[in-house]
Amino acid sequence: MKKTIDVYDGLISKELQHEIHEYALNHTWYSALRHNCDYDATVDPLNNELGEGERGIIRHPYGNSTDMVKTRHPLIYKLFQEINDKVLGGKADIDGIKEDIGGLRSGKNVYSDGQNFFQKYDYDNTIKGWTCYMNAKCQAPKKSLKPGIGYIHRDSGPDYVDKTNYATVLFVTNPKWLPSWGGEYNFFGDDLDGAEIHSKYGYPIGFPTNIVGHKPGRIIVYRHDQNHISLRIAPDAEGMPVRVAFRVNLNDDNE
Repeated sequence: MKKTIDVYDGLISKELQHEIHEYALNHTWYSALRHNCDYDATVDPLNNELGEGERGIIRHPYGNSTDMVKTRHPLIYKLFQEINDKVLGGKADIDGIKEDIGGLRSGKNVYSDGQNFFQKYDYDNTIKGWTCYMNAKCQAPKKSLKPGIGYIHRDSGPDYVDKTNYATVLFVTNPKWLPSWGGEYNFFGDDLDGAEIHSKYGYPIGFPTNIVGHKPGRIIVYRHDQNHISLRIAPDAEGMPVRVAFRVNLNDDNE
């Protein structure tokens, strides 16, 4: 895959989009540990604010392989099949670059029902990386407890520098979202001219090249080594921007 940002609208039916969004709301959401670690999105699905000290990124893992997603979450796998057939040439799988997710395995006192993610959903607690998950973002915390929250990053590390067959695929599940509510993705170039150097990983971050809005039903595909950041949302947004993320292997090494 070339280093591009591909955007597709209107390819997934409204019915399936609605099913996916309701499915996401009916699973506990997790954030990196601050005061509380889990969040029940069914209690107030239009809430977009977590308590002071919470992280902005909230997630729920679905699996770390094609087989796990297919077995544990057939509805999510159905979505992937449609995206794969309509956008990825039917060759991709969900065996891409794994992503660690914070807040899944802390002490029982930080969870609303005393169970961490692995206990509540009966997953092997040795799993450390995921290739499919729900991804949401609340409005900016009242104060940041850790510098760099929501920082510009890539979806891979130095082990994948020369790999072109891995990508991230996002599907926007929200049935309603207004442009003024924010939550868009900002993509940056890696041209050395005028670039900053990433303080942790050392790769160049150029000026923004693309802004992709959080449009309902949208599919976004970008290569794993594309610099990006998801932006904060407005306080008056109705809920959080919710996306299903697939870390895929495109199986197109020769392209």
